[in-house]
Amino acid sequence: MEREIFLFFHKTLANNFLDSLMIFFSQKGWLLGIPIFSYMIFKYLRTKQYKYIAYFISTIILGLFFSDWLSLEIKNLTQTVRPCWTEYFRGIVGCTQSYSFPSTHAVNAMTFSTILILFLKNNLINTKLRKIFYFYILLTALLICISRLYLGVHWFTDVLGGMVLGIILGVFVFYLTTRINSLKRVFYFSLFIITLFRIYFILHGPVNISPDEAHYWEWSRRLDLSYYSKGPMIAYLIAFSTWIFGDNPFGVRILATVCSFLSSLFIYKVGEKLFNEKVGYISGILFQLIPLFSIFGIIFTIDSPFILFWIISMYLFLIALERQGFYWLILGIFTGFGLLTKYTMAFFYVCMFVYLLKKGYLCLRMTQKELRFKRLK
Repeated sequence: MEREIFLFFHKTLANNFLDSLMIFFSQKGWLLGIPIFSYMIFKYLRTKQYKYIAYFISTIILGLFFSDWLSLEIKNLTQTVRPCWTEYFRGIVGCTQSYSFPSTHAVNAMTFSTILILFLKNNLINTKLRKIFYFYILLTALLICISRLYLGVHWFTDVLGGMVLGIILGVFVFYLTTRINSLKRVFYFSLFIITLFRIYFILHGPVNISPDEAHYWEWSRRLDLSYYSKGPMIAYLIAFSTWIFGDNPFGVRILATVCSFLSSLFIYKVGEKLFNEKVGYISGILFQLIPLFSIFGIIFTIDSPFILFWIISMYLFLIALERQGFYWLILGIFTGFGLLTKYTMAFFYVCMFVYLLKKGYLCLRMTQKELRFKRLK
């Protein structure tokens, strides 16, 4: 049945006019979404709803990111061969080497269309104009989807599955982003999205394993108590991650993403402890935006876990000063982890000593002032 549907669209309906039309929708159909997108931006600007402009743009970017990534992963999982390699093919456009199910064009088109419709639904425009917009958006998305079947590069189920997936993703991303109404949610949402992007980059990015990463991976294959110039922690961590995910770039690098995520969480805790919750959340987000630390969220060298252990040690030190007892032991464990990662962690002991010395001096000055005040009294 699917073969008959394919031949009907690709062969029976074929004519020069439809060829040109479907090539346009397949290659440049996204241009037809610009008028609605521009109208929405203009509407928000006119009503001074600047917050919704950020919601609108971020939702579209995030939706297309998810749809493109998820469709790629499903293609690699199902490994369906495109019909242009197995059936009658007119060759209007080229036939790529990638797999067929689902159609990425269909997923992207329906994700974008669903997001536009949901934002239009919540916008203050008259019902008649809204229905015209709905019809225009759905017709454009449908023609983009059909163009892939007509051009012979996808099966009917590829297009249908892509449309369903796109609608689901559009609804999911819309409600995910529009529910961000506090700094706390912005913080966790930002961490979530940045982490997902880094995972995507590790899986599909152009940057190969660096010489340092390859060097540490070789260490992880020969575990020992220490290595030339470095402690053994980086080798232990890579050995653990590659044991779970295999000897591949993802297995070597995934803990860099984990370390960066946890570092932001503990920076938030330190900021909250020293100042307030708002400072903590902003500090955690800014940490992810600093270029140097962003690199260590993807490239897994000794600096990724070293930064994490230093920040955790800072937080535990602040807690131990208040609660004493068992927390000093935990602090000792994590500073030890830091030393096993990078010997520069020894400076943390110097920092603690200077802080305690200064605090002791201030306490002594306060005590002297109190005694002097009592004598005068």
